[in-house]
Amino acid sequence: MAFRCQEGVELPAGMSGTPGGVWDEPFWNATANSAYSPSPDTSFYVFWKSTTESGTNGTALCTIGAAQYDFTVQITNGLQSVSYNVTHTGDLPPSGSAALDAGSNFTELHYAQQLASISTATRSLLLGSISVMHGASTDTPRFDSSVISAAFFDTSLNSGTAFTWGNVARGIEQLSYNVSAAILTMDLGVQDSACTVSRSEIVYQYDRPNLWLPYGVALLVVSLFLLLGIMVFLRLNPENLTSSFSNTVGITRNSSLNTFARNDDDLTDSKRRSRSLQFRLGELRNGGTGFGMREDLKSE
Repeated sequence: MAFRCQEGVELPAGMSGTPGGVWDEPFWNATANSAYSPSPDTSFYVFWKSTTESGTNGTALCTIGAAQYDFTVQITNGLQSVSYNVTHTGDLPPSGSAALDAGSNFTELHYAQQLASISTATRSLLLGSISVMHGASTDTPRFDSSVISAAFFDTSLNSGTAFTWGNVARGIEQLSYNVSAAILTMDLGVQDSACTVSRSEIVYQYDRPNLWLPYGVALLVVSLFLLLGIMVFLRLNPENLTSSFSNTVGITRNSSLNTFARNDDDLTDSKRRSRSLQFRLGELRNGGTGFGMREDLKSE
């Protein structure tokens, strides 16, 4: 089942309202194209009007017919998407007693009746009117249609007295497609279908040069500084000190540094405030080994 809407048609008299002293101004009006009880395939007229310049105004005649739905289900990286194409195939099959007289069996008649029920229920969602009753002192909105439950009726844009419609004709057609697609995918059980499997694009691909380039630069820099440290340690280590705990404590804890750090009275103010103090590693005059100022080291 699918609806097909033709826009810009001439409406039956009275569908767009007749202004008067106290009058009912319609902003939506959908009426079946039948003077009697409409059949499941009876077409219907639609009139809509917006109160804002961004909205649309128009008329349409929507017909109901049979259609074929071709579904496509895709799963890409664990994400499933479903799409479908709609092909109109003609009128709805007869669903009354005339169908049996025409040679249809009960299975075909049951299917036609189900299709008729779906089309009638979907059409009834759109029939009716939405209007504003203009009185002498106030305007009163009237909602006499279930179209306010349709997906294309945006409640954020449509209130009691303000209406902004979009592509109504396309919305009506899409509504019938969604209803049919939802029913077709309900309780289908196990179905045989043709599947096409394609190789998915690899999200991450191992690239050896890109991996080794940053790590190689880091290793090169570390190696150069390590080599520089070894050269300095070998050439400027007169006491053959090592990185052992005892040597580390002996170097960093000596009386000369303690005196300077505690601002001992033995230091003159000029010496304490000097920014050119230099400490060197070597043998101190007191017999120890560590950092001290030039005058605290034994001269060679």
